[in-house]
This record gives sequence, structure tokens and C-alpha cells, in this order.
Amino acid sequence: MPSPKPNPLSSLTVADLKALLAEKEIEDLKSRQAELEADLKRVERDLARLVKGAGAAKRVAGNRGKRPAAQPATKKARKKAAAKGATAKPATTVETVVVDLLKAKGAPMAVPEILATIKKQKLVKTKAANFAGVVRQTIYKSAKIQRVGRGVYRA
Repeated sequence: MPSPKPNPLSSLTVADLKALLAEKEIEDLKSRQAELEADLKRVERDLARLVKGAGAAKRVAGNRGKRPAAQPATKKARKKAAAKGATAKPATTVETVVVDLLKAKGAPMAVPEILATIKKQKLVKTKAANFAGVVRQTIYKSAKIQRVGRGVYRA
């Protein structure tokens, strides 16, 4: 009876087998990449043909697509706005208002006290239905504000 032939894979280590699998996967991915690149070239060619054929034809039904992106103000428009007295205010966030308020007070403040001061002095213009929640979340997430006690914070 002839002796069975040894399996050539039995002499390979696990690392060798993983390397062989990786090579196979790389080959598969490269062939897939070539197919996708060929498809992309076909799509680009078809698109260019359609765009060229369509020319500058406008939609009759109206513009139902996305709004065009806002263009930055031109130098002339900025000059005109400056002449009217329009000045850009620095962006004030709830966080900066709360930090400034805590620093001005110099002592730790409770959240209701912070809210009352913001509302009384009209430091923030908001349309939030739950402004107290906004302030609490801002205080909680801020790295500039430290918790001193339960509901009491300092800058």
C-alpha cells in the first residue's frame, strides 16, 4: 500500500497561513478596485455626455434643489455695512456669560442664582423653552467651571 502524501500546508505555521490569507485578500481587493475604477470612468463619461447634451437648460418647474451656499461678503458689502453703523459683535456664548458672571461675583454661586442674574440683567438673548436646562448643561460640560458643592459652582 502506497504511503499517503504529506499535506504541504501542515508544515506551515499559523503566521504563515495568516500571511497567505492576507495576500489572497489583497489580490481580491485590488481586482475589486480595478473593477470599481472602470465603473467610475464609465459613470463619469456618461455624466459628462449628459451634462454636455443638457447645455445650459434651466429647470422650468423652479428650483427645488438645495439652496446655494452663502457667499462670503464682498469688500464692498462690508464697507457698506460699516457705513451704516453695523458692527459685528463678538460671539458670546452661555458659557462665557456664566464664567464672566462667576468671576465678577468672586464667590461660588448656585444655579438658581446664576439663572436669576442672567435673566435679571438680560445677559443672554434666547428662545429656548427650557433655558434653565441649557444653563445647567453648559455648566456641567464646561471645563472652565468647577463644582464646589451640590448645585454650587465657581469659575
